[in-house]
Amino acid sequence: MCSEKHALLYVEDLESFHDKAGLSTLKLDILSSNEENICGKVTRTLVEGSIEVYPIKDYGAAEIGYHKFHNNQESNAKSQAVKFIVV
Repeated sequence: MCSEKHALLYVEDLESFHDKAGLSTLKLDILSSNEENICGKVTRTLVEGSIEVYPIKDYGAAEIGYHKFHNNQESNAKSQAVKFIVV
């Protein structure tokens, strides 16, 4: 279910860089990883006031902020804010 929603949002020529997994360029690989590690297991929340957006001429923008992933299966697990970047 979660991956079905993501599949509608992601373009085919998507690139994803993860600090541990590295570069992924296949939509199917990213969807599989989401299903295995994210869907139903964690809730992502944005750290209020942390978003910065910078335009990139003739391309789009860079978004930088902090988010937390809360473990839905271990209610006592600590969640630490970490930085993310979206281009």
